[in-house]
Amino acid sequence: MDDSILSQLEVADYMNHHFINVKVQMDTPKNLIKNVNDQNNYAIEIKRKFEVTSYPTYLFLNPSGELVYKTIGVFDAPSFLAKAQKALDSDEQYFFLLEEYNRGHQGVLFLRQLMNAAKRAGDEEMAERIRKVNR
Repeated sequence: MDDSILSQLEVADYMNHHFINVKVQMDTPKNLIKNVNDQNNYAIEIKRKFEVTSYPTYLFLNPSGELVYKTIGVFDAPSFLAKAQKALDSDEQYFFLLEEYNRGHQGVLFLRQLMNAAKRAGDEEMAERIRKVNR
């Protein structure tokens, strides 16, 4: 992603204009060097807190450090830009939608939107639960 997508001018400009970008090595190399232990501990905490289960995972946080959008996978430049744009749209933000659901929002279109957002965020359990309710 670094060489083929994130380095493209259009992607880099958009990401740098709208986000503070941080790359964290989440998987642990077998030959972990002592002086990277602090970064490794940081990565472990991010992985746990935001339930990172596969790679690559892209986490979009609000200024308060709350997760608002999560997407998983390898993308081409246009697809990645589309995901980044969705991260700024509260109607696409899984965690915003989940909060609305927990407050009692249950409309059919809303549930379909939430189910799709849950799939994109890698929350298959919630997507399946919504699918069963939305039959």
